Amino acid sequence: MIALRIAQYWRTSSLSLVTATLKAKTKPKAKPKPNLKAKPNLKAKPQPLTTMLFIAAFSLVMATPAYAGTGLGDFFSWITGWGEDLYQLVTNDVPNMFERMYAWLVYWVTFIKISLMISSIQFSWGVAKVILDDFGWTLLINTLLTSLPQDTQALIYALKLPTAFEWVLTAYLTRFVRQAI
Repeated sequence: MIALRIAQYWRTSSLSLVTATLKAKTKPKAKPKPNLKAKPNLKAKPQPLTTMLFIAAFSLVMATPAYAGTGLGDFFSWITGWGEDLYQLVTNDVPNMFERMYAWLVYWVTFIKISLMISSIQFSWGVAKVILDDFGWTLLINTLLTSLPQDTQALIYALKLPTAFEWVLTAYLTRFVRQAI
Protein backbone atom coordinates (compact mmCIF):
# COMPACT_ATOMS: atom_id res chain seq x y z
CA MET A 1 0.00 0.00 0.00
CA ILE A 2 2.81 2.25 0.82
CA ALA A 3 4.49 1.37 -2.44
CA LEU A 4 1.35 2.26 -4.28
CA ARG A 5 1.17 5.63 -2.62
CA ILE A 6 4.83 6.32 -3.37
CA ALA A 7 4.25 5.41 -7.02
CA GLN A 8 1.24 7.72 -7.21
CA TYR A 9 3.18 10.48 -5.57
CA TRP A 10 6.10 9.96 -7.91
CA ARG A 11 3.83 9.99 -10.96
CA THR A 12 2.00 13.14 -9.94
CA SER A 13 5.15 14.87 -8.87
CA SER A 14 6.99 13.84 -12.03
CA LEU A 15 4.02 14.93 -14.15
CA SER A 16 3.85 18.24 -12.39
CA LEU A 17 7.59 18.53 -12.78
CA VAL A 18 7.34 17.82 -16.53
CA THR A 19 4.49 20.26 -17.03
CA ALA A 20 6.32 22.92 -15.04
CA THR A 21 9.42 22.38 -17.18
CA LEU A 22 7.42 22.61 -20.40
CA LYS A 23 5.73 25.76 -19.22
CA ALA A 24 9.07 27.30 -18.37
CA LYS A 25 10.52 26.47 -21.79
CA THR A 26 7.60 27.93 -23.78
CA LYS A 27 7.22 31.70 -23.84
CA PRO A 28 3.84 33.10 -23.04
CA LYS A 29 2.09 34.73 -25.97
CA ALA A 30 2.28 38.50 -25.99
CA LYS A 31 -0.89 40.52 -26.23
CA PRO A 32 -1.42 41.90 -29.73
CA LYS A 33 -0.65 45.60 -30.08
CA PRO A 34 -3.44 47.83 -31.32
CA ASN A 35 -3.14 48.81 -34.98
CA LEU A 36 -2.91 52.60 -34.95
CA LYS A 37 -2.62 52.82 -38.71
CA ALA A 38 -5.92 51.10 -39.34
CA LYS A 39 -8.25 53.14 -41.52
CA PRO A 40 -11.80 53.76 -40.37
CA ASN A 41 -14.57 52.01 -42.21
CA LEU A 42 -15.68 54.66 -44.68
CA LYS A 43 -17.90 52.27 -46.58
CA ALA A 44 -20.55 52.43 -43.90
CA LYS A 45 -23.43 54.47 -45.32
CA PRO A 46 -25.56 56.70 -43.12
CA GLN A 47 -29.11 55.56 -42.67
CA PRO A 48 -31.32 58.67 -43.12
CA LEU A 49 -34.60 56.78 -42.81
CA THR A 50 -33.51 55.20 -39.55
CA THR A 51 -32.40 58.57 -38.23
CA MET A 52 -35.69 60.22 -39.21
CA LEU A 53 -37.71 57.45 -37.61
CA PHE A 54 -35.63 57.72 -34.45
CA ILE A 55 -36.15 61.49 -34.28
CA ALA A 56 -39.89 61.11 -34.87
CA ALA A 57 -40.19 58.40 -32.22
CA PHE A 58 -38.06 60.41 -29.80
CA SER A 59 -40.22 63.51 -30.26
CA LEU A 60 -43.37 61.45 -29.71
CA VAL A 61 -41.92 59.87 -26.58
CA MET A 62 -40.88 63.27 -25.25
CA ALA A 63 -44.32 64.73 -25.95
CA THR A 64 -46.21 61.81 -24.40
CA PRO A 65 -45.87 62.91 -20.73
CA ALA A 66 -47.61 66.18 -21.56
CA TYR A 67 -50.67 64.25 -22.75
CA ALA A 68 -50.45 61.36 -20.30
CA GLY A 69 -53.33 62.49 -18.13
CA THR A 70 -55.59 63.72 -20.92
CA GLY A 71 -56.22 60.47 -22.73
CA LEU A 72 -55.50 59.02 -26.12
CA GLY A 73 -57.98 61.25 -27.94
CA ASP A 74 -56.04 64.39 -27.12
CA PHE A 75 -52.78 62.66 -27.95
CA PHE A 76 -54.01 61.63 -31.40
CA SER A 77 -55.47 65.09 -32.02
CA TRP A 78 -52.03 66.46 -31.18
CA ILE A 79 -50.53 64.01 -33.71
CA THR A 80 -52.98 65.11 -36.43
CA GLY A 81 -52.29 68.76 -35.60
CA TRP A 82 -48.61 68.05 -35.99
CA GLY A 83 -49.30 66.48 -39.40
CA GLU A 84 -51.43 69.46 -40.44
CA ASP A 85 -48.63 71.81 -39.41
CA LEU A 86 -46.18 69.79 -41.48
CA TYR A 87 -48.56 69.90 -44.46
CA GLN A 88 -48.97 73.68 -44.00
CA LEU A 89 -45.19 74.06 -43.94
CA VAL A 90 -44.67 72.10 -47.15
CA THR A 91 -47.60 73.50 -49.16
CA ASN A 92 -47.82 77.14 -48.03
CA ASP A 93 -44.91 78.34 -45.92
CA VAL A 94 -42.01 77.17 -48.07
CA PRO A 95 -43.42 78.62 -51.34
CA ASN A 96 -44.31 81.84 -49.51
CA MET A 97 -40.74 81.98 -48.22
CA PHE A 98 -39.42 81.89 -51.79
CA GLU A 99 -41.90 84.57 -52.82
CA ARG A 100 -40.84 86.76 -49.90
CA MET A 101 -37.15 86.24 -50.72
CA TYR A 102 -37.75 87.16 -54.36
CA ALA A 103 -39.81 90.21 -53.35
CA TRP A 104 -37.00 91.31 -51.02
CA LEU A 105 -34.48 90.89 -53.85
CA VAL A 106 -36.63 92.86 -56.30
CA TYR A 107 -37.19 95.60 -53.69
CA TRP A 108 -33.48 96.12 -53.06
CA VAL A 109 -32.51 95.91 -56.74
CA THR A 110 -35.17 98.52 -57.54
CA PHE A 111 -34.05 100.71 -54.64
CA ILE A 112 -30.41 100.59 -55.75
CA LYS A 113 -31.34 101.23 -59.38
CA ILE A 114 -33.45 104.29 -58.48
CA SER A 115 -30.71 105.59 -56.18
CA LEU A 116 -28.15 105.24 -58.97
CA MET A 117 -30.50 106.94 -61.43
CA ILE A 118 -30.97 109.90 -59.07
CA SER A 119 -27.22 110.18 -58.56
CA SER A 120 -26.68 110.01 -62.31
CA ILE A 121 -29.27 112.75 -62.94
CA GLN A 122 -27.71 115.00 -60.29
CA PHE A 123 -24.27 114.52 -61.83
CA SER A 124 -25.59 115.18 -65.35
CA TRP A 125 -27.44 118.29 -64.18
CA GLY A 126 -24.23 119.65 -62.63
CA VAL A 127 -22.32 119.04 -65.89
CA ALA A 128 -25.10 120.69 -67.94
CA LYS A 129 -25.15 123.70 -65.60
CA VAL A 130 -21.38 124.15 -66.05
CA ILE A 131 -21.73 123.91 -69.85
CA LEU A 132 -24.54 126.52 -69.89
CA ASP A 133 -22.52 128.85 -67.65
CA ASP A 134 -19.54 128.45 -70.01
CA PHE A 135 -21.69 129.31 -73.04
CA GLY A 136 -23.12 132.36 -71.27
CA TRP A 137 -26.75 131.79 -72.23
CA THR A 138 -28.16 133.86 -69.37
CA LEU A 139 -26.03 136.87 -70.34
CA LEU A 140 -27.08 136.51 -73.99
CA ILE A 141 -30.79 136.27 -73.05
CA ASN A 142 -30.56 139.31 -70.77
CA THR A 143 -28.90 141.43 -73.48
CA LEU A 144 -31.57 140.39 -76.00
CA LEU A 145 -34.36 141.28 -73.57
CA THR A 146 -32.99 144.78 -72.96
CA SER A 147 -33.72 145.65 -76.57
CA LEU A 148 -37.47 145.04 -76.01
CA PRO A 149 -39.88 147.75 -74.81
CA GLN A 150 -40.13 148.33 -71.04
CA ASP A 151 -43.66 146.96 -70.50
CA THR A 152 -42.89 143.78 -72.52
CA GLN A 153 -39.61 143.41 -70.67
CA ALA A 154 -41.40 143.80 -67.30
CA LEU A 155 -43.99 141.21 -68.31
CA ILE A 156 -41.28 138.71 -69.38
CA TYR A 157 -39.36 139.22 -66.12
CA ALA A 158 -42.61 138.98 -64.07
CA LEU A 159 -43.41 135.65 -65.70
CA LYS A 160 -39.77 134.58 -65.16
CA LEU A 161 -39.46 133.40 -68.75
CA PRO A 162 -35.64 133.70 -68.84
CA THR A 163 -35.35 131.39 -65.81
CA ALA A 164 -37.85 128.95 -67.37
CA PHE A 165 -35.93 129.02 -70.67
CA GLU A 166 -32.69 128.35 -68.80
CA TRP A 167 -34.30 125.40 -66.98
CA VAL A 168 -35.58 123.96 -70.26
CA LEU A 169 -32.10 124.31 -71.80
CA THR A 170 -30.54 122.73 -68.69
CA ALA A 171 -33.04 119.84 -68.88
CA TYR A 172 -32.26 119.17 -72.54
CA LEU A 173 -28.53 119.41 -71.91
CA THR A 174 -28.85 117.15 -68.83
CA ARG A 175 -30.64 114.57 -70.96
CA PHE A 176 -27.92 114.82 -73.59
CA VAL A 177 -25.14 114.42 -71.00
CA ARG A 178 -26.94 111.49 -69.35
CA GLN A 179 -27.30 109.70 -72.68
CA ALA A 180 -23.62 110.36 -73.41
CA ILE A 181 -22.61 108.72 -70.13
